[in-house]
Amino acid sequence: MAAVYGGYGLHALKPLSAASHLVSAPSLWAVFDHFAPEFLGPGPATASISALWPVLMLGLALALHRHVPSDAPDIITVTFALAFSWVLAAPWSMPWYTALACALAALFRSVRLTQWLVVTTAGLALLHNSGGHGWT
Repeated sequence: MAAVYGGYGLHALKPLSAASHLVSAPSLWAVFDHFAPEFLGPGPATASISALWPVLMLGLALALHRHVPSDAPDIITVTFALAFSWVLAAPWSMPWYTALACALAALFRSVRLTQWLVVTTAGLALLHNSGGHGWT
């Protein structure tokens, strides 16, 4: 990847760093992002989200991993738990981000986790639908 981006230059990564501070509407962080700047200020509020969401993601991954079947291989269940918890905890999440977790869920049997994954995907899809009118 470094060779590919090297041909374009470091300015190709500028949108990535600019987008790293965004919080999407259905995110768990949307309420915090709305109210925290009033109490903490905009910089510390953004820094708090940047520092806390990976911690929340790992905590959710541990909780999710406890509910996967024990007969499934760890390479699948750990990756599933990390992918699903990333979708839940990340400040910016889109419905298609669940694709990896859906593919991994197909490799083991857990009806309850699969149902939660479908609900999460549907919720993200419904909340991100702009109806063709753009974002405001």
